[in-house]
Amino acid sequence: MGELSVSIDQRAVTAAFLKAPGEIGDALRRTVELGAVDFEGGVVAHTPVGATGHLRQSITQQVSGSGLLIEGRVYSTDVPIKVVSVEHGRKPGRMPPRGPIELWVRRKLGGDAALVFLIQRAIGRRGTRGAHMFQQGFDSQLGRVQGRIAELMAAVRRVI
Repeated sequence: MGELSVSIDQRAVTAAFLKAPGEIGDALRRTVELGAVDFEGGVVAHTPVGATGHLRQSITQQVSGSGLLIEGRVYSTDVPIKVVSVEHGRKPGRMPPRGPIELWVRRKLGGDAALVFLIQRAIGRRGTRGAHMFQQGFDSQLGRVQGRIAELMAAVRRVI
């Protein structure tokens, strides 16, 4: 999966943190937490529902660290190969497993068993396009998160 890295003026943040560690540490953590929630919402909105909705429900975020070393992650708890296949698509080659296609056909098309094989064969021959839900989700929320970072930097400047 992709990774988004945000750079800020480390010297200014460090100087402000030394003057007001609680205030700046809390503001930084709040910014990362809100940014992670924003990105999570963007990814969820761009994730296909599929037959079960499990992939969409599996998108989550986590914030860890303390002080000036705080990291936010947005990720899926679903089966990694499924997540990668939906994000980037599937190249032509072998047919996909029958079970997930069968479930999808049953729920979306009424369960015609002959369709399962035809869909498997078509995917094996042509592959699938990626949904790019992580990329599109990040892109859709980037401006909002950059605004949050700008607010953080304004708070840092007020302290120093």
